[in-house]
Parts: sequence; C-alpha cells; structure tokens
Amino acid sequence: EKTSRLPTKSWPDIQPDEEDLPALKTALERCTDRTAPAREVGMIAAEPWLRDCGDFQFALATGFLALSAHADAQASGRAMYEELAEMGHADGMCGLAICLSDGTGGPPDMDRAIGFWRSAAETHNHAEALYQLGCAYYEGTGLAEDEAEACALFRRAAVQKHTAASYMLGDCLLEGNGCKRDRVEAVSFLRQAGELGHRGARSRYLSLMDDMGQQEIVSSTGQRFTDSSRQSIIKRQTGAALPSLPPPPAQAPPAQAQ
Repeated sequence: EKTSRLPTKSWPDIQPDEEDLPALKTALERCTDRTAPAREVGMIAAEPWLRDCGDFQFALATGFLALSAHADAQASGRAMYEELAEMGHADGMCGLAICLSDGTGGPPDMDRAIGFWRSAAETHNHAEALYQLGCAYYEGTGLAEDEAEACALFRRAAVQKHTAASYMLGDCLLEGNGCKRDRVEAVSFLRQAGELGHRGARSRYLSLMDDMGQQEIVSSTGQRFTDSSRQSIIKRQTGAALPSLPPPPAQAPPAQAQ
C-alpha cells in the first residue's frame, strides 16, 4: 500500500521575478533579430534561433504562466512553450506537457501531455519529464498504473539529482512499491533529496537515522530552507544553505559461516 503522497511540483528550478520580464522580453527580441529569419518550425535554419534564443523564450513563457492568473498571459505562456516544443526544445516540451496535464492556458489534453513527456524523456533524458512520466505511471493518470515503470523512471531522474524524483525513489525503495525493498538504498536517496532541499525527505531521513541507531544528528540551526523554485532568473535571492545531513550508520559486515 502506498503511504506517501507525491511531493509538490516545483519546476523549473529557477523562475523569473516580475521585475525580470522586461529584460527577458528585450533579450528575446534582440536575439531574434540577430538570428532572423531562422524561426520557421521544421527548418534547419531554426536551429541557431533555438540554440541562442530558446532559453530566453522559455524563461519568459515561465514568467507569464507563474506570475499572472490572467487568461491572456496564461495562454501566451502556453503558446510560447508549444512553439518551443514543436522545435524540439526539451524544457519547452516538458513545460507544455505540464500545461496540457493541468489545463493551464488552455484545455487539458493528457494524451498529448504524456506524448511530450515521453519524447523529452526518450530524446533528451530530461529529468523533469522522467519524473512527471513516473508520476503518471505511479498514480495511473493518463496511463495504466505501473509502479515498476514509475520506479525505473524515478531512478533515471534521481541519478541526475532531481529533488522530487530522489524522494519518490527513496519512498518506493523503502515501501517496496514497484521494486525490491532496500532500506539502505532508500536512505541514500532520501538523504540526497534532503540535501537538495526537499523538506519531507529531510525529516524522514533524520527519523530513519534515529530508528537505525544514529546518535549524533545534525538538527536545524534556525537557518531557512532554500527554495530554488523562487530564485530569480537574473539575480538569485540570498538564503542560508541547508546544514549537511549526517551519513547513514555503517552497516555491519555479514556474519561468516562457520
């Protein structure tokens, strides 16, 4: 039985603040002028624009979607994601899929969302797409529920140090959901998720360390948790880093047969 809820989505890791949007618009316009007329989808000429300007458009689209609840801004952000997705931009593919799954900026279409996540995962090994596809399999949303496939996808994202995927892989390993139960490996991935800033993983790891006999635990020192989803695209907000988590206790060697 599943005992854990999926962690809250927080992607992209770095999102623009409202004050960043004018600079992003200007940067995108200047970049587009430099690479014009290289924007037609499906043409080789689009490659220089995508390489040089795609990330500016992605950041601007993210700003429209994250900073405004106005329908026109949401639709504009989704349309910008869609243009990038059709050109093969990995973040754009994943962003569009999230919009399609949530119905953000337009009608929902889970089949298309799954298709874009799968394409980004298979073509780019995109960590967020792997995680989102894993969530779809884990919850049975848009796909037949398959915990083994979900666990495998979480692992592919976790080895890229994806925070939420690290937590979910640790949870799967701890509970034996879709994989063989492995407490030691579960603790390792929960620790990784905690070091990356996942609060639930951090608390769970420390609790497991108590259960496993770890005596000296680094407790909270009053420092604030960092939240990378609120960092500015241009200037990162300052914040104290998480204190390092203690390593898991050493495992006793297996007893030798007499």
